[in-house]
Amino acid sequence: MRVATRRAGTYRVRFWFPLIVLAIVGVTWMRLTAPTISPQVVGTTLFYLTTAALTLFALAAGCQATADCLSVEKREGTLGLLFLTDLHGYDVVLGKFLANSVVLFYALLSVVPLLAISLLLGGVTGGEFVRLALVFLNALFFSLGAGMLASVWCHRADAARSAGLGLILLVGVLPPSLGWLQLWLTGFNGDYQPAFLLSCPVFTYWAGTAAAYGKSGGNLFYPSLAVIHACGWLFLLLAGGWLSRSWRMAAGGDVKFRFIFRRRNASAPGRKRRRPAPQAALDENAYGWLAMQSRVGATSLSLVYGLLGAVWIWGFHLMRRDWLNPFIFTLSFWALLAAFKATVANEVGRRLWEERRSGAIELLLSTPLSVAEIISGERLALQRKFRRSLPGLVIISSLLCGACWWYRESGSSGPAVMLGMQWAILMIFILDLIALFWLGLWKSVATPTTRRDFRRSASVVLALPWLLLLFLAPGFQPEFAGPVWPVVLWFTMSLFVDLSVISYARGNVQEKFRAAAVQCLEERRPAR
Repeated sequence: MRVATRRAGTYRVRFWFPLIVLAIVGVTWMRLTAPTISPQVVGTTLFYLTTAALTLFALAAGCQATADCLSVEKREGTLGLLFLTDLHGYDVVLGKFLANSVVLFYALLSVVPLLAISLLLGGVTGGEFVRLALVFLNALFFSLGAGMLASVWCHRADAARSAGLGLILLVGVLPPSLGWLQLWLTGFNGDYQPAFLLSCPVFTYWAGTAAAYGKSGGNLFYPSLAVIHACGWLFLLLAGGWLSRSWRMAAGGDVKFRFIFRRRNASAPGRKRRRPAPQAALDENAYGWLAMQSRVGATSLSLVYGLLGAVWIWGFHLMRRDWLNPFIFTLSFWALLAAFKATVANEVGRRLWEERRSGAIELLLSTPLSVAEIISGERLALQRKFRRSLPGLVIISSLLCGACWWYRESGSSGPAVMLGMQWAILMIFILDLIALFWLGLWKSVATPTTRRDFRRSASVVLALPWLLLLFLAPGFQPEFAGPVWPVVLWFTMSLFVDLSVISYARGNVQEKFRAAAVQCLEERRPAR
């Protein structure tokens, strides 16, 4: 933990994260400023948007931060060395938890003073400020605990992240779903039991708002906060209790919990052996067959799509026909494609990165495989991983495009603008995938031992056009601009970013692939 607090990255996060939040809040403030809008409405809107975004960020980032902290020790064979000391499983889990959570905790804590801007504008009480700040800090603790338990269960990093996200969805979505199932089985006779909502972080956020806290939600805010906090501690206790068992199991000893830990020793009795690879796929491209062994990315995508579907059902239940409007259709369309792009960005180049991290990339480069065959194999692996998700994505996207036009209002230009934006999003979606493919291949062999540099570069491709749109759209609007002008501006900036990234990364991959990989190997070798 002392090392984590003194890293340069910790100070950079504490500086840049609140600065980015402040910039987004400032741009949103400027767009909401109008003579007809009171400062209280502006303050309330900014506060709710910021705290809701921070809660979602805490749920997603906390799981990602701890999901690989123990599984990497198992992959490298260093977990057993920790148990040669006087440390117990709980000591190791608690130490890893604190070391991997300090950066995110500092980042969220640095944003809390910025939220006081809403207090100065009015519309937000001090009690509501404290309650919603507790909500996203508690969500961070809950998400970190889920990632820690997933890291004990799993061996691979991508599997651990998917398992952590699955735990969050299981605790947050399953009990409310059981409540609706009970209500449906009784023929909707009676009221919905609020006790089923206590483990849902979304409900905790709603119960902490001023509108709900003054009514029945106020009686359930603190119980819901306590239940989610208790789930985080439960995850940590389970992780500490199972850590030593999972290590012995990986070493081939204790096989008591085989139904939980699927990646066990091949010589264990009763093990179901892996099905041999199809010879056709191996003959088509050897590297492609190697890269397609893990299909966890498609599983993560299914979980995210399930969460989006649950949000859609919840919104339709609350708003009924008002939920069916072109803006919601366009937002859902963008969310589907954004989730697909983020999942592909997480998978592209992962096999190359793992080979380089383990030192096996030297063996890969010594084979007769050419750079063109490696590129073709990576493309083939991505096609095989996501071929089952693409038909559903195409069907749902087509339905959303059709619904945007079907539910239009007569004489309104809004649906036409939304439909045009959907086509623009679809075209940029294809270019983003191409840019992420080439960028992932290049960063997998040209960056240090982590994928953090690739994630930063991928965030430029995915988020930079939207940030530029927020900054430029309010002030840069010519006289001839109509309602379609923000779409044109965003499309132009996205096109420029994608073409620039494709030109840069593709040229480096085709010309400097082997040189960059050899340079990384030379840097890893100790000096004589």
